[in-house]
Amino acid sequence: MSYVNLVLFDLGGVVCQFFHQRRLAALANLSGLSSEEVHQRIFASGFDLDCDRGRYTLEQNHLELQARLGTPASMDELVDCWAGAFDPVPAVLDVVDRVRAHAATGILTNNGPLVDLMLRQRFTDLLAHFDYPRFSYQARATKPDAQVYRATLSALSATPEHTLFIDDNVSNVLGAQAVGIDAIQFTRVEALTSALHERRLC
Repeated sequence: MSYVNLVLFDLGGVVCQFFHQRRLAALANLSGLSSEEVHQRIFASGFDLDCDRGRYTLEQNHLELQARLGTPASMDELVDCWAGAFDPVPAVLDVVDRVRAHAATGILTNNGPLVDLMLRQRFTDLLAHFDYPRFSYQARATKPDAQVYRATLSALSATPEHTLFIDDNVSNVLGAQAVGIDAIQFTRVEALTSALHERRLC
């Protein structure tokens, strides 16, 4: 097995537990709309996916959210709505720290510029565990598209044979493997620790 010098972790579902309903409830409270209507306008419409694919700048994202929600919400208010959906998992962060003794660590997540801002403003302690936060919007595509993995490797001057990727979604794991990256599907911390130990990374 080739040595690994970069380990990439998914954000929601691995590094953090993710609660979409919390975000819907916060946006509903902010806008006065129902959670169902918020879901339709922001998520079911494909708008949020377009943000994840880099089709909106942060400023455009903000303005479009204001228009779709019908509220002059500030960027800080929107960041708070998004941040409430993420709960860092201490046990996973402990694993990240152990990996970091052997390889660089990064986040690779399907998210847009608003989540990038959210992490930098609300989750500085979490980011301190990682060398490289990378987002799908920077690659202008979302996992499992090969473009995401290739653009990330290029940006980090990394090679697939020396990279490991961890994601809870099997499609994303298969997408990484298709471009030559070793990948693990995350199910629980104990199984992840065992898989990393086999690779001499933990």
